[in-house]
Order: sequence, then structure tokens, then C-alpha cells
Amino acid sequence: MLQVANLVTFNTLPRVFLMMVEGRSGGKSLL
Repeated sequence: MLQVANLVTFNTLPRVFLMMVEGRSGGKSLL
């Protein structure tokens, strides 16, 4: 349970961080 939750958080947090960074710089990479 804990390992699965950790994998989900570690997989989603970097994506959210990249979305925020690319959103500030224009967000053309994800779109």
C-alpha cells in the first residue's frame, strides 16, 4: 500500500512541477 502510494506521488509530482515550470515559460512542450 505505502509503496504504491509512494510510486504514484513520485510519478505525479515531477509532472506537476514540469507543468508549472513550462506553464511559466510558455507551456509549448506539453501542449
